[in-house]
Amino acid sequence: MLDVRIDKQLGSFQLDVSLSAEGAGAMTALVGPSGAGKSMTLKAIAGLVHPDGGRIELGGRVLYDGTRGIDLPARERNVGYLFQSYALFPTMTVEQNIACGMRMRGRAERDARVAEKIRTFHLSGLEKRRPHQLSGGEQQRAALARCLANDPEALLLDEPFSAVDEELKAILEGELLELLSAFPGPCILVSHDRPEVERLCSSIVEIRDGHAR
Repeated sequence: MLDVRIDKQLGSFQLDVSLSAEGAGAMTALVGPSGAGKSMTLKAIAGLVHPDGGRIELGGRVLYDGTRGIDLPARERNVGYLFQSYALFPTMTVEQNIACGMRMRGRAERDARVAEKIRTFHLSGLEKRRPHQLSGGEQQRAALARCLANDPEALLLDEPFSAVDEELKAILEGELLELLSAFPGPCILVSHDRPEVERLCSSIVEIRDGHAR
């Protein structure tokens, strides 16, 4: 379970969001117009944006508590974040991208985990390719493999289909559901596409002008 209650002031913009997301294959959507605060909410959960107040708790572990002065750095939150552009490193191969940021201490353990993710995400034969040599679906699978390489407790998806056409989107949606079917933790999908979230998500939280409804 992921429980979020945060507020953040940025100039004239006030973010004030409360939401809960279940795990065990249930995906929660954050919907709303551009600039409503959806991506900022994800970044606050991930530790990339620091709220002014509130509380974030994941699986009974406090990630942020403004009253108690708790604010775990991003690397200690164990949250996977899939950026809108996938954010694969362009000069690295698929296997190097997956290995990047792994917490394994030994090379043998790291290599074994990379090989496992290569198999799980159907990337066999693509290990030595760089992002520009991959299709849109292959890039998404590589980015997801990197997100899940450290066994995160929660997964945050920031508009993963916004840059693809409708035909490819239908394919990627199916692949995403298949790949995440075994993920045990909370998963939050940010989107402005209502039909998309109705196909993919079991619950929907709407954010407008920084406020959840």
